[in-house]
Amino acid sequence: MTKFNENRTFGVEIEFQGSREEVARLMNLKGVATEVEEYNHTTKGYWKLVTDASCGYELVSPILKGREGLRQLKIACEALKEAGVTVDRRCGLHVHHDVNDYSVKQITNIFALYVKLEETIDTLMPQSRRRNNNTYCQSLFGYRSQQDILNSLKEVKVVEDIGNIWSSRYVKVNFQSYIKYGTVEFRQHSGTTEFEKMYNWILLTQQIVERAQRTVKYSYEEAPSNTPLLTLQRMLKIIASQGADEEIANMANWFRGRAKQLAAA
Repeated sequence: MTKFNENRTFGVEIEFQGSREEVARLMNLKGVATEVEEYNHTTKGYWKLVTDASCGYELVSPILKGREGLRQLKIACEALKEAGVTVDRRCGLHVHHDVNDYSVKQITNIFALYVKLEETIDTLMPQSRRRNNNTYCQSLFGYRSQQDILNSLKEVKVVEDIGNIWSSRYVKVNFQSYIKYGTVEFRQHSGTTEFEKMYNWILLTQQIVERAQRTVKYSYEEAPSNTPLLTLQRMLKIIASQGADEEIANMANWFRGRAKQLAAA
């Protein structure tokens, strides 16, 4: 599916520094129910603001869906900006996608795809979120080879086998969230209050989830250094002439610009 799946639910966690009380006040004024709470991992029916050990505070969404979910996220970004919050290299953006409808093989495919794409995705992120540069979003293959990890994934028979490969939640794609919430959590994105960045990251990570429904080759081929994003597009079938709708094609173009910007920094 090379378009935004409006039926697949998602959630976001936005880490920041600043006044969480002011963020809550502004979000409620804008019509989005928000509460300040003690630290907890309970999914609520409203947005919540809790403490975060790595950064300061975290704005956590309820379960979101489709355009209404994106509308609420845009309002949250407006409130964060108006409250004057800041982010630094300690902060991250975490996106969850629901995969309760997936088989063991399809969930495994998500991780296989990310292992194959991780070095390309690194080029879309600042240095602080790249391979082995961050305690809270470590590489899926670390100091092993991509093919070694893919070989381990190929042997997965039951979903618990994935947890034996990654027992920590502090990796770029977190399997532990599946056990608790039935979601796969993408943790690599840097901290931001920009809706455009969040929106495009949601689109990209959802495309990985959707692509995992189909057959994935468990073999690693290094992308040529001059065409890593083309490799990503081909692997996810994000090519307009092959069926990607305009929204997804625009997302791919946005990330192409982002990679150029980061390469020049």
